[in-house]
Parts: sequence; C-alpha cells; structure tokens
Amino acid sequence: MVNMYEIPAYREINPAIFAVVSFPFFFGVMFGDILHGTMVASIGAFMIFRNQGTMSYFVLLCGLSAIYSGMIYNDFAALSTQNFGKSCYSMPEEKDGIAYLKDPECVYTFGIDPIWHNSKQLIMFMNGLKMKMSVIYGVMQMSLGTVLKGLNAIGHRDFVELFTVVIPQLALLWVLFGFMDAMIIVKWLTNWTEPKYTENC
Repeated sequence: MVNMYEIPAYREINPAIFAVVSFPFFFGVMFGDILHGTMVASIGAFMIFRNQGTMSYFVLLCGLSAIYSGMIYNDFAALSTQNFGKSCYSMPEEKDGIAYLKDPECVYTFGIDPIWHNSKQLIMFMNGLKMKMSVIYGVMQMSLGTVLKGLNAIGHRDFVELFTVVIPQLALLWVLFGFMDAMIIVKWLTNWTEPKYTENC
C-alpha cells in the first residue's frame, strides 16, 4: 500500500512499518461492528489457512480491530448488546425517549452504554464521539507522517526541506488542528454537572 504512493529510497525511514500497525486500528475505528469485524477476521483466518500470502495477516488484523471497536461502540449489526452489566441510565416513557443518568458515580463497565441505542440522542451522541475521536487520530497520524518526513530530511541533510516544508507543516497542523484536539479533550474531561456550569441553564 505504501509503495503505491512512493517506494522509500535507500536509508529512508519506511512508513510501511507504522502503517502495518496504524491502518488496521484506524480501519477498526471506521468499521467498528462486532458481526462485520468477525466476518472480515474470518476471511483473513481462511486466507492464512490457505497460505494466501502476507496480506492475509493484514486482513485478520483489520477484522480483529473492527471487533474491538465494535465492542467499544456496542454495535452488533447496528444493534446494541448488553454484555457488561446493567445500564447506568433510565429512559422514562414520559420523557419522550431521552436518557437520564441514574447515578452520577455509575460508569458502564466497557464501551458505550447500551441505552444510547434506544435514545433520541443517539445520532448526536455517537456522531460527536466518533467524529471527535477521528479528528484526534487523524492529527496524530498526520503528525507522525510529517515527523518521519522531517527525520528523512535530517538524514539526507536536506535542511532546506526541513525548514521550508516540514516545520511549517507541523506548525500549521498543530496550531489549527492541535488546538482543536486540545479543546475536544478539555471538553471531555470537564465535569459539566458542576454548579458553575448548570446555574445559567
């Protein structure tokens, strides 16, 4: 896959080493579903059994990552499962399909609480989670690629490229999208139930 774009030159850092690890993980984040991940992993295992080459291990890794992400998203063919205990939320009929937290100290054991799949807030909640997580992973991936480009420039003693291409790319990436990632993480770590945030509601 890396060679489709460009074959690494002699003594350059080969990004394929990092792609082998990161691509299956990102595939799982994008394709997170327990059933569909199991199907992909089964195809990969069958290819390994039939000695179909090294690509079969890559397919297996993609399937396993999709299963793991599907467990986090609590998705089994787009249906929720309750594999890790009872829900921390209640959804009274008179509240028109809106989920309410039973106990502020309650945390679902693993993954997304299954009640979100029955709530009217599902799309807003899941899209916010998946899109924000994708932005964070995307910035990390682009930063890694740019840093590798900088290390290759240092190795070739091409300081013109380092100072005119690599450093401006990193600066622009981190100033714009790095700041956005920092705001996302701060928002996730903020306890919005504190009185100072709810007194004006």
